[in-house]
Amino acid sequence: MSISLKEVAWTPYIVVESGEPYDDQETYYKLNDHSMFESYTPADNDEWARDTLNSLIYTYDSSVNKDIITDTSLLDKLIE
Repeated sequence: MSISLKEVAWTPYIVVESGEPYDDQETYYKLNDHSMFESYTPADNDEWARDTLNSLIYTYDSSVNKDIITDTSLLDKLIE
């Protein structure tokens, strides 16, 4: 038996695609070495291009459901 999860948002952070222009009205976040998101403002266009090319820059989508699964009762019922 397998479960197919379609259109499941696991995180409210959305990666900025390479080539996407910088928008000074948007709030951006950078993933640091400790897997934490920090506020981000690029020093220049080269830094922006390099960081987006390496998938280090994210936006935050507050509409994503951030509930944490704390038990498996629903999954257990599905398996039964």
